[in-house]
Amino acid sequence: MTKNVTNEKKKALTSRELTSAQLKVISLSLAGVSIEDIAKEIKISRTTIYRWLKQDLFQETLDLQRQEIFERGITRLKSAVDLAVIVLINALGSNNPSLQRLAAKDILSLALKTVQDKEIEERLERLEAIIKERYIS
Repeated sequence: MTKNVTNEKKKALTSRELTSAQLKVISLSLAGVSIEDIAKEIKISRTTIYRWLKQDLFQETLDLQRQEIFERGITRLKSAVDLAVIVLINALGSNNPSLQRLAAKDILSLALKTVQDKEIEERLERLEAIIKERYIS
């Protein structure tokens, strides 16, 4: 889901409103709290929560917020890649031969996987071009 779609959906959802209790249920649910514990904490029945879960607006809001959490996590992982590479490279210079070997093995495995992924991507592009040429044009 692109940022524009997410922002458009967010605007559409915020134009319709959920109650403060529903928003609290969403927040607690995304934090990993069980339905039973959510019901106890905000003093509503589990049946009410399950009914809300079947409502389109509630489900769309929950899904959107879940997607936003996922996207933030991916962004954080991407920003940690440089640090992880530095750690692996530094481990190559370690005085511990076992650590050097493990770092070298990891680097070589990742490099090989990158090459394989690139080759697969190129093959898929060629196949897509063939399919487009034969069946779509």
